[in-house]
Amino acid sequence: MTRVSLMILLLVSALLLSAPEAWATDEVSSEKVCSYFDVLTQLNISKGNELYTMTRPILDYRNQTIVHLEIALYGILGMDEKEQMFVASLLTSLQWHSDLFSWNPEDFCGINYIPSIPKKLMWEPDIIIEEMIAEDKAPPSPFLTLYSNGTVELNRGMVVVSTCLMQIFSFPFDTQRCTLTFKSITHTDKELRLLAQGSNAATRMTRKVLRTQDEWTFCNVNVTKSSEDSIDHITYTITMRRRPVLYVVNLLLPIWFFMCLDVASLFISEKGGEKLSFKVTVMLSVTVLQLILNDILPSTSSRIPLIATYCAGIFSLMLLSLCETIVVMHLMEKDFHFKVKEEEDCSMDEDKKDLPMVNKGDTDKNGQTRLHISDRPVSTSSLLPAVHEGKPGETELHLVVLGLLTEIRKALETRLEGGQVRDGKPGYWTRIAKRIHVVFIYMYLFSIFSFVCYMATRWYMVIHHDATPASQC
Repeated sequence: MTRVSLMILLLVSALLLSAPEAWATDEVSSEKVCSYFDVLTQLNISKGNELYTMTRPILDYRNQTIVHLEIALYGILGMDEKEQMFVASLLTSLQWHSDLFSWNPEDFCGINYIPSIPKKLMWEPDIIIEEMIAEDKAPPSPFLTLYSNGTVELNRGMVVVSTCLMQIFSFPFDTQRCTLTFKSITHTDKELRLLAQGSNAATRMTRKVLRTQDEWTFCNVNVTKSSEDSIDHITYTITMRRRPVLYVVNLLLPIWFFMCLDVASLFISEKGGEKLSFKVTVMLSVTVLQLILNDILPSTSSRIPLIATYCAGIFSLMLLSLCETIVVMHLMEKDFHFKVKEEEDCSMDEDKKDLPMVNKGDTDKNGQTRLHISDRPVSTSSLLPAVHEGKPGETELHLVVLGLLTEIRKALETRLEGGQVRDGKPGYWTRIAKRIHVVFIYMYLFSIFSFVCYMATRWYMVIHHDATPASQC
C-alpha cells in the first residue's frame, strides 16, 4: 500500500511539472497573427479602387471636414530684396477626419495606425499657399498615415518661393515680415474648415526645428485666421531681423573712411595738382560703392532708404570740397602768373638798362631840336634798322615810337589780366584763397558732424519704432 501511494505521488508531481509547458504551447498555438493587409482588406482600400479619392470622406454631405494645420519654419534659405522674394523651407502637417475609414484595434491584434498608405488611394484637402510664385522643389511625400479612429495625417516638407513686400527704409538695420496664407482652392467654409495652432505653439515649434537662417535672425510667427469669399484663410506672419554686420563692414564703413580721406586731403598743398586728382579718385571710389548698393536695393521702393540718403549726402559733401579746391587753386594760379610776368619784366629791364635813350636836347641854329641819348633802356633790336642806314634823324624817330608802344603794351596787359589795376601788393589772391580755405575747413567739419548726427538719429528712431524687441529674436 505504501509503494502504491508513493508511485501515485511521483506521477502527480511529474504531471504538475509538465503542465505549464503544455499550457504555454496551447496558448502560443491559439494566438492570432495580424498584418496591415488585413486592415486594408477590411477597409476595402486597394489600388484599383479610386472611389475614395474623388470627394470628401463623409457620410453626410452637410457635414464639414475640419482640417488641422500646423507648420514649422525649417530654414530661411534667402531673401531677394531686388525681386521682393522670400525663400523658406517649411515642415507642414495636415490632419482631418474620415467617416469611411475606422476599425477596432482589438480585432486586428492592437494595430492603431497604418503609417504608409499611398496618397493616390485617399482624398486629401486642396490646400495651397497664396503667395507662392514658383513650383515646390522639395520631393513630395508619397504616403499618408491612417489612424484607427478615422484620423488621416499628411506630413510633408516644402520649399516655398513666395512674394514678400519688404520695407527697406532702414536697411541694413531692418526687420522684415513675410506672410504665408493657406487656403482651399475649391471648398468653401461650409464644406472645409481650417484650424491652426496658436502663435506661441508655432513659434516654439519653429525654434525647435530651425536649422539655417542665412543672414537673418528668426523672431516669431504670428498666426491669424480670416475668411474671404466664404473661404477660410490661415495666415502665418514670419518676422525676421537682418544681421547688419556684413553690410556695415562692406558699405557703411568704407564710405565713412573715404569721407575721412577727403577731410585729410584738405591739408594737402594746392601746388602741383596732386590734391585735385586725389579728391577725384576718392569720389570715384564712393561712386563704385553706390553702384553696388543700387544692385541690392529695389528701384520700386516708395521711400528713399536711409542708406541711400547716407551715400548721397557724403557724395554731396565731397563734391562741395572738390569745388572749393578748384576755386582756391584758381585764385592761387592768378598770383602765380603775375609773379612769372614780373620776373620776365625784371629780366627784360636788366637787359635794357645799359642801352641809351633819347631825351630832348638843344635847338640848333637852323631852328631844329637836337635829341640827346639818356640812360633809359631801349631794346637793341629797335635800333638796328637806323644804325644800319646811318641816318640820325630816323634813329631818333624810331626811339620815340618805341617808347610809346611800350607804354601802350603795358596798359593793355594790365587791363587783360585783372580788369582793373591791382593794388600792387604781391600774393594778394593767395592771401584771399588761404582765408577762404580756413573758413571752409571749419564749415566743412561742422557740416559733416551735423550730417552724421542726423543719420544716426534717424536710424535709431526707425529701428526702435518698427523693429521687434530683441528678446523675441
